[in-house]
Amino acid sequence: MVGTTNQGVKLFNPVTLTSKNILKLNDDQTPIFVRDIKKTGPHEFWIATESGIYIYNDKSGAIIHLKKQYNNDYSLSDNAVYSICLDREGGVWTGTYFGGVNYYSSHTSLFTKYFPQKGTNSISGSDVREITKDQDGNLWIGTEDAGLNKLDVKTGVFKHFLPDGKPGSIAYSNIHGLLVDGDKLWIGTFEHGLDVLDLKTEKVIKHYQAGVGNALRTNFIVTFCKTRSGEILVGTINGIYLYNRKRDDFDPIAGLPFIFYDSVMEDSKGNIWAGSFNDGIFKFNLSRPGHVNYRNSPGDAKSLSHNSINSIFEDSKQYIWVTTDGGGLCRFDQKTHQFKRYGIKNGFPSNYLFRIEEDAGNKFWISSTRGLIHFDPSTGLNKTYTKANGLLTDQFNYSSAYQDKDGRTYFGSVKGLISFNPANLKATNYEPAVFLTGFQINSLEIGLNGKDSVANTSIVFADTIELNHNQSSFSIDFAALSYLSPEMTEYAYKMTGLYKNWEYLKTNRKVYFTKLAPGNYIFEVKALVEGSSIWSTKNVKLLIKISPPFYLSPLAYLLYLIAISGIIFSLVRRYHRKIALKNSRRMEVFEHEKQKEVYQAKIEFFTNVAHEIRTPLTLIIGPMEKLIKQADAVPAIEKNLRIMGRNTDRLLKLTNQLLDFRKTETSEFSLNFVKADISEILKDIFLQFQPAAEQQDISYNLHLPEKNPCLY
Repeated sequence: MVGTTNQGVKLFNPVTLTSKNILKLNDDQTPIFVRDIKKTGPHEFWIATESGIYIYNDKSGAIIHLKKQYNNDYSLSDNAVYSICLDREGGVWTGTYFGGVNYYSSHTSLFTKYFPQKGTNSISGSDVREITKDQDGNLWIGTEDAGLNKLDVKTGVFKHFLPDGKPGSIAYSNIHGLLVDGDKLWIGTFEHGLDVLDLKTEKVIKHYQAGVGNALRTNFIVTFCKTRSGEILVGTINGIYLYNRKRDDFDPIAGLPFIFYDSVMEDSKGNIWAGSFNDGIFKFNLSRPGHVNYRNSPGDAKSLSHNSINSIFEDSKQYIWVTTDGGGLCRFDQKTHQFKRYGIKNGFPSNYLFRIEEDAGNKFWISSTRGLIHFDPSTGLNKTYTKANGLLTDQFNYSSAYQDKDGRTYFGSVKGLISFNPANLKATNYEPAVFLTGFQINSLEIGLNGKDSVANTSIVFADTIELNHNQSSFSIDFAALSYLSPEMTEYAYKMTGLYKNWEYLKTNRKVYFTKLAPGNYIFEVKALVEGSSIWSTKNVKLLIKISPPFYLSPLAYLLYLIAISGIIFSLVRRYHRKIALKNSRRMEVFEHEKQKEVYQAKIEFFTNVAHEIRTPLTLIIGPMEKLIKQADAVPAIEKNLRIMGRNTDRLLKLTNQLLDFRKTETSEFSLNFVKADISEILKDIFLQFQPAAEQQDISYNLHLPEKNPCLY
């Protein structure tokens, strides 16, 4: 395939050396200037030119021309396309001369968008309400802000019907109800009655005004229902009416209250289900009188979740499902007449649900105020599609859904109409690489090689980060390299060392950690891209080392150990000293007791000896006194005998004193102070030693004071 500057695109055969033209001229018959060619599929080629992009299928020969549309934000931003790049996910990137870069993905292009575009053929209004299809395959779309639209599905051309006051025009631009009845289209308006349009002439042939030749009580026509028997039911804000074809009039359903009804449908058993605003559900049958009213019962979890009903739907298994305005989704059990509830607690983005359509896989598509919900009634699992997936808006509208025979499904929103075929919804097995993109300490971004830097490389490439103890509160940013729907990419992280399990974050790309204890942690994050059920395996891991403060550092613990050892040593030493002192005191006491025992033994001995001495002394004193009396005639003998007597008396006195001292120790005797004459005592001592002095020829004299001193 060869691109040229003024001859378009040619297919060259290198074997036969022949070529043929694939693209040569633009729509305005100017030559195609080719800038780039990229193969994007087995048989698909994207061709960048000065007049937009041509998509060529070499198998079917089909060619699609993409150009800039000035009122379409989803088209090319510029026709001068210079380069095309195909990424690993199958997305196509195009570089333009004036319009920057454009991105295309088949995943976000699942939904076909219809929205008002001035100057081009498009839907007339943005607030899309009812959608229905006629016998020729044309879609009729009612809007609440711009009348009626007819869409030729084959050509994509819209035709608009607006009130203009002329015969055959619709009565009002705010349309709520649409119903095809043969070659007639019934149109319900807001407070402007009911129109019947002839589909062949596309003119209004009949208009019904409340109370003017009919039994209608209000001009606010909300919804229609055509039964299998061909009966037409009209739901209004003031009752439900059955159209009488014979009388061309409307008969109120007997027994039903005249209240606001916004949904009417017939189930497979011929029962009519009517949802009301604030009065629950009414079930009745046209073939018999009476009705049943199902309402919310406060405190009863098996009753209807909310009394404001938005729609009633019967699935392929003949279960009745109810969407409510604030109470989520309810499934009716026809055996127990109880309801099972689904809502935000089950993963729904909102409890304000509008319409339900069922696809070929028996799964539901439910419009809501916060996106389009894909719900599996058998498992309860659900997934929400939002603007990030290619929707016009997350806010859908009441009573606005339709499913074609080929499975293509339409939903109306407040910004236009979308359509898609659930069969084209394909899962992807792409596993994106995950990178860390930011690291903040105490809410401040940490740069590279700064004074507060915690790594010597960018956080994108870092595998280890070292933090101080006062940096233990931090946050981490991360991102998966996927452009399918980056806002819908889900993440999970794990912090080994803190907890072992994965923590799932949905679409949040930031985690916070506060006051982590010192230690080593491993942070790991994985991602799940939109449309995939496989979590990424190329996960980033970051080793985070948080050093302890000095008082918890190894050196501090060593100092603590030394200090504790010193204290223990001191205590043990003190203990041993105390024990030694105690033992020493015990030994002293023991020795004292021993000494005391020895002393007592000595005292006992001396006491006994004294007793033994005193007895002979006493016996000596008696004869001695007799000898002294008999020796009066011999002075020398008398003197010696008297000396002997005095010494004997002294010896006896000493013996008695020794015995008296023993008595004082046994507390049997106490000492008393007595007055003594010192001169007499000295005289007595002198006389005791006088014989010895004479014998040894020693001059021995006693000199006493004139006044005798007395002492105690």
